[in-house]
Amino acid sequence: MDLNPSDHATQLERLKRVRRLARLMDASFRIPLTSIRFGADSLIGLLPGVGDAVSSVISLVIIWEALQARVPFHVLLRMVFNVVLDFLGGSIPIVGDIFDVLYRANMRNAALIEEHAALTDDQLARELPLLSSPGMEATATDIE
Repeated sequence: MDLNPSDHATQLERLKRVRRLARLMDASFRIPLTSIRFGADSLIGLLPGVGDAVSSVISLVIIWEALQARVPFHVLLRMVFNVVLDFLGGSIPIVGDIFDVLYRANMRNAALIEEHAALTDDQLARELPLLSSPGMEATATDIE
């Protein structure tokens, strides 16, 4: 099902916002001499007691965008599960910091929104390369 042109443009802008936020939170920095990427979520999570809560609140912005995109309820539940798991896993001292680097809940949630958008808008499916897997390495050129 194709959306009318203004809905299509709105959806494309929404996906770009979600992808930028997900990348900022989960994959904006690279550890030198490795392929390991991490983001603001990992840095904020270093703050004892409040870091993971703050990161989770920021992650809710992506879920809000999913609501605006009319993502199905079962997908929203999966997205909430990703954020809760990221919060709980990240809350464990030391191990949680490693978990934050590896789990990437925001990138997972961005991929879920994009999969839904591609199913509901044929033109978007052709225009926007989908984030493929939890190890997604979207680059800045992917989101422009």
